[in-house]
Amino acid sequence: MAIYRNVHISFWQDEDMIELTPEQKYFYLYLMTNSKTNQAGCYKISHKVMQFETGYNNDTVSKLLKHFVGIGKIGYCEGTQEVIIYNWLKYNWSSSPKVISCIENNIQDIDNAEFAEWLIDSIERQYGYSIDTVSIPYRNKNKNKQKNKQANNNEINSDINEVNADIIPTWCISLAEQIYLNASKTPKKHELEAGAKVLHDIERLDGYKPDEIQKAIEWGLRDKRNGFNWSSQLKSPARLRNKRNGAGDLTKFENLRADYLTKNPPEAVPSYLRSSNEKRMSKPMWEE
Repeated sequence: MAIYRNVHISFWQDEDMIELTPEQKYFYLYLMTNSKTNQAGCYKISHKVMQFETGYNNDTVSKLLKHFVGIGKIGYCEGTQEVIIYNWLKYNWSSSPKVISCIENNIQDIDNAEFAEWLIDSIERQYGYSIDTVSIPYRNKNKNKQKNKQANNNEINSDINEVNADIIPTWCISLAEQIYLNASKTPKKHELEAGAKVLHDIERLDGYKPDEIQKAIEWGLRDKRNGFNWSSQLKSPARLRNKRNGAGDLTKFENLRADYLTKNPPEAVPSYLRSSNEKRMSKPMWEE
């Protein structure tokens, strides 16, 4: 294990980081640099250790973990107490034989089979390096142990997947995929699920109808105006409920919809009857 972790200077300018609160930035930086991290970016760490090292209580740690899992930045398994940082290899990959050997050893220690599978597939897909899966214990001699250890967790995960399939409408998944493809990005499974969930929250928690959400976003994806345009701003559905300084109390989606209504006002509804979120604006208030 290294005695230090490198943090790329672009960390503070990353569009995802800019939108985080100071508390969230601190915790994410902690997840990348704490004493349990390893070369693979997937490691065991308990709530108690996170509380002790950050000074946060259990409720705050749980809240922050839930936030980063929700936006697709990390995965966390309560059963095995493991964290995986999904973009870890983007900044820490090396073709050095010593580093690759270290990553293989780290993967052998992963108890969550889904995390291990994701790492192996990502390394092969992104870097063209095939991990020697024959030497990975969870693939062979420890396979039965892994099955027994995670039998209950697998049942729970299966139930969660079924619930997600029921409660997240198909239109949310389809629209989330459109947004990612607009940014020339093929989303990973966890990113697509996180984005679809945010779209569903816009309907479920913010009170917008599916038709209202789809029309505004599809218009935004077609918006190619010179200067500011929404097509260049719609890169991830996971950020559509974020608020930004200078944008009032409106979320990114609400700013988009307000601009959409400015260009496409509902003819049958007088302006004085529209909600405050739907009033025309002289210019968009959201720009990244």
